[in-house]
Amino acid sequence: MRRQDQPGGTARAAARWGVTLSTVLALAMGLAPGGSTAVAAPSYGTGTGTGTGTGADTEVRSVTLGDGGRITTSANGRALSHEPAEGRAQGPLMLQTSSATGGRVHALSLDAARDITAGRQDARRYDITELTGRQTAASGGTTAAERTGRDRTPEAAPKPGRKPVTHTLTIDFIGRDGAPSRDFASRIQGFSGAATGIFPPVDASSGTATLQVPPGRYGLEAIRRDHPSDPKAATDVLIQPWLEVTGDTRVTVDARTTRPTRLTPPDPRATHVMSELNYRVTVGEHYMGFAMSSRTADIRTAHIGPEVTDGSLTQAWTAMWAQGTTDYNLALGEVESRRLVTGKTRHFTDGELATVRTRAGLSGADGAQGEISAVGVTPGRMFPMVPIRELPLPTTRTQRLSTVPGTSWALGTKQRQALPGSPPWAREASYSTPLREYAPGSHRVETFNTGVFSPLLGDDRDGVTRDGNVLQGSLPLLADGAGHRGGSALSSARTTLHRDGVLIGENDDPLSGAPGRGFTVPPGDASYTLATSVTRDPAVARAASRMDASWTFRSRETTAPERLPVSVARFHTPVDLRSTAPAGARQHVAVGLQGPAARPGNLASLTVDVSYDGGATWKSTPVTDRRFQVVNPAAGKGISFRATFTDRGGNKGTVTVVDAYHGR
Repeated sequence: MRRQDQPGGTARAAARWGVTLSTVLALAMGLAPGGSTAVAAPSYGTGTGTGTGTGADTEVRSVTLGDGGRITTSANGRALSHEPAEGRAQGPLMLQTSSATGGRVHALSLDAARDITAGRQDARRYDITELTGRQTAASGGTTAAERTGRDRTPEAAPKPGRKPVTHTLTIDFIGRDGAPSRDFASRIQGFSGAATGIFPPVDASSGTATLQVPPGRYGLEAIRRDHPSDPKAATDVLIQPWLEVTGDTRVTVDARTTRPTRLTPPDPRATHVMSELNYRVTVGEHYMGFAMSSRTADIRTAHIGPEVTDGSLTQAWTAMWAQGTTDYNLALGEVESRRLVTGKTRHFTDGELATVRTRAGLSGADGAQGEISAVGVTPGRMFPMVPIRELPLPTTRTQRLSTVPGTSWALGTKQRQALPGSPPWAREASYSTPLREYAPGSHRVETFNTGVFSPLLGDDRDGVTRDGNVLQGSLPLLADGAGHRGGSALSSARTTLHRDGVLIGENDDPLSGAPGRGFTVPPGDASYTLATSVTRDPAVARAASRMDASWTFRSRETTAPERLPVSVARFHTPVDLRSTAPAGARQHVAVGLQGPAARPGNLASLTVDVSYDGGATWKSTPVTDRRFQVVNPAAGKGISFRATFTDRGGNKGTVTVVDAYHGR
């Protein structure tokens, strides 16, 4: 089973209350939710994994952590879901990374964090970058951040024959009862001087931690939960973003100083689903922080130490509440904060929210499960964990989104478990909107995963390019009828390249754009025809059971990447969430062109053929103003479209969608 889509979607584990938690991050930003993990000479752990893909890293991978919990990641290794081990409660989960670890991501419960710092567990058993076999976001495994994060600055290097200078750092942990507490998980990371890039382990298990550390600036964080066995127990988070060690230093971490942080919706009947704190401290090339979610409405927070005056602190808060078929997704963020908030309450009014009616379709087998998500990105490019609403498909749900300036949202849906034997975490279709800001009081409808599915040239990422003598395609072949980027699991894929009528290459890559999946061609000028064909299992989708596309153009060797004159045709007509239309009714279909052929005055010809027998026979139909009329097929039967077009430069293209939709 292959998949053709754009990397960066999110795969989920099975939900227990209809909601799972996910962190969705932008690969292009190179950001991750978190900070360094305390590691004391760890040995490599083990993990188990499964996945499906096209040979490139477009796979969904699921691994088992050291405590038996399970994490699922998407193609970029950054989008995660978590299901605790059998018999364990779903408590707060921290996703930690830092420049000191080369951007590697560790997924830690509070219990796991405490065990690691006490030496009872190996941190690498929670290193999901390693367990999934993925590279870090900076690519290549050894990154610039990794090199600088582990090196000392030149002035910090000890002189030969001299003992490095260290100071005693003592951290006292006080519980809410005023007594020393053994319930904290804590860590520090160095940012400047001799401390640059180090992260000494902090063992808080006795209530006091004593460390010998070199001088410099550090960041400190400490977390505790009132009742570790209760997933809804309140959580205390205390952060000291600026800890300067110039001599022996003592810090008090006192849970009594924390105050609740709470975002609430306008509907008093709404039930709390999840809250989260996300913070990041960035000093030069070094950074630390985390994203921590909790099922309690209150995460209690407190700032420790002096104000942050260099603009290095960024923080964000998110919350989700639900009432009936409506989800309230709330987000706030601050850049260049001077202090981590010590408690924050924000009540959103109805007029401050946007409304998006989200419709998720299904043209495949009954019984498929789906997900609806709203990913909020706050100022400072903070990508928080977001709850995923899991529902049987097809479905409709209302999203109420906060509209604080600087906050944008990407909405998406996914389809799972339509194929027999498909594991619950495997996604079979995935579609999403781009990030956009919404106006207060605005209304919008987004329909996902319905026909007519066809290729998309949505932005500069999409198209066919030639770089020197390598020719490669990269575009979603099965974007949904609303033009949402994404794709689905494929039963087969075949791509061929002809040069002056002679076949010179073929592979099973569905124009994914994956490295190494292009074609090496001779340097001289020639006529090329690039053709691709993909099919889908009816259980995944009966609509667009097969999609064929081909393009003919001239090309020669280039000195830099060059976009080739490739266009696509898309078909637009009303269908329901099952990708069906009334049997026997007359219906208009619009042809939308993208690429060079869509430029004003550049279309030389456009013809459309229609088939009622799965593409075995075709009949030409008149096209007026890029629209044509059809009689819908009988109930349960499909109708297929084929568009052939030529631009004024002589570049030709054909797009064929078999079973564009069905009659009902």
